[in-house]
Amino acid sequence: MQAHGKEYAFHRYDEAGHAFFSVDMPLYRPASAIDGWKRVETFFATHLSGED
Repeated sequence: MQAHGKEYAFHRYDEAGHAFFSVDMPLYRPASAIDGWKRVETFFATHLSGED
């Protein structure tokens, strides 16, 4: 992303593995999923709002 000049945000949840967003999976991590969705929504609002 950086090499192509794209804006991005990277965040890692050390306690969460693959599928931590999936509510019907044993690996679901509510606290990480909630924080992750907040970050996704903020990123989308900032970069995909259509307002420049």
